[in-house]
Amino acid sequence: MPDSLPVGPYRILKTFDNHEVPWYILPFDERGICMAPLTRQDCLRQVAAEKPTDVFVFCHGWNNDWKHATEERYEKFIHGYEQLRAENNLSFADGYRPLLIGLFWPSVVLQFPNERAPQMAGTTTATVSPDEDESVGVERQEIAELARELPPDRLGEFYELTQGGVTWNVVTARALASLLLEGYQGDDDLPAATVHGPTVDDLVGSWQATHKDLRAGPRKGPATIVQGTQSGQPMAAPFLGLPTPREIVRLFTVWRMKDRAKVVGEKGAGSLLRDLLAACDARIRLLGHSYGCQVNLAGICSAAMDGQRFVESVLLLQPAVSAACFAKQVGNTGEPGRYRKAFNRVRQPILSTYSARDHALFRYYHLAVDRYKDAGERRVAGIIPYFAALGGYGPKDCSTESQRQELLLPTKEYALIPSEIRIVGLEGSKLIADHGDICNQATYWALYNQVTNRLTAT
Repeated sequence: MPDSLPVGPYRILKTFDNHEVPWYILPFDERGICMAPLTRQDCLRQVAAEKPTDVFVFCHGWNNDWKHATEERYEKFIHGYEQLRAENNLSFADGYRPLLIGLFWPSVVLQFPNERAPQMAGTTTATVSPDEDESVGVERQEIAELARELPPDRLGEFYELTQGGVTWNVVTARALASLLLEGYQGDDDLPAATVHGPTVDDLVGSWQATHKDLRAGPRKGPATIVQGTQSGQPMAAPFLGLPTPREIVRLFTVWRMKDRAKVVGEKGAGSLLRDLLAACDARIRLLGHSYGCQVNLAGICSAAMDGQRFVESVLLLQPAVSAACFAKQVGNTGEPGRYRKAFNRVRQPILSTYSARDHALFRYYHLAVDRYKDAGERRVAGIIPYFAALGGYGPKDCSTESQRQELLLPTKEYALIPSEIRIVGLEGSKLIADHGDICNQATYWALYNQVTNRLTAT
């Protein structure tokens, strides 16, 4: 993030039809506190005074690099969207006046297999390649993130275990598991009744299963989502393999960022949405990518939004949240998914893209975020645990309130969505090539259909 942000819009953008659009960026710390309160105040004043018709709130995913979030996510999406309109002569109703807000939150750089992390600055030497130097920088940053939550008197042991200072075997893996559990007993998108604080044995067993899966060949054929916490499900065969300490650090980093996204959403995004809705009559439209979807959903479902008018629309782009987060009932718990409340706080049906080519969410997410008693239950013969990602598999267990459609290119018409449908999974395996592939003609077209309200049957 720049040393300081201007009090006022980050930039003034121009649409293809030459209208000026204010674009604010509001940064939040890991506790969800806005780090630019004067800019936040100015944004609310602008919204109240200028009375835009539509306010778009964007939230990036797992990336802490300012340039990447602003240029590779927000700017690229905005410009691509305007190019789509220009090329297809797509107009809006008379008087349409948008205002844009980008949220920025401290999400550490993550790196899944086949998913390259954004470049980080580093000093190279004659014996270390730029890629190797970047990798070391990422690893050190992740270790530092985890260390912040651990007791000071255990940090020496933590650094020794994570940086190769001991022989790596089941005994030392159990020592690392015991240490990490002191700082990480977090929850997930599923209701409290499904969440168990993992034991050391649970955690080491989960690492072993993850090690086996990450080294398995590509899956052949589609997988079926099943309940991972019920009796009678296939169990992965026991084995002795362990991931490296570096891989374990990466998995725990996923946990940390997932929990942070929820905190930023509940504390930061929720209060911002409340104040925006109170300041104007504009239609509030949310867009999120990856863990940015968690930020937005946590904001919508936060206590700050109790009793507020509806958000107009939500577009979730490859969301890194549970496929069951909107479930009417999660398993046999008798409780709904954590974000089901959003169904009664968003006027239009929520749109959510998913793709089997998103390896981070289709293959690995459920391994990284599984923090439950049955952590050893893993994919066998095409079966996926209950903790599968919404961005990998689409919505699960929403009764008659969910629908699936193919993600379309412009200007194909979407099938009209019946009024009882609250969440639509847009299957994008043909058009979304990986986890970061969210700036494309199909996603712009989905947003345009939301803005012009072409989706809901009347």
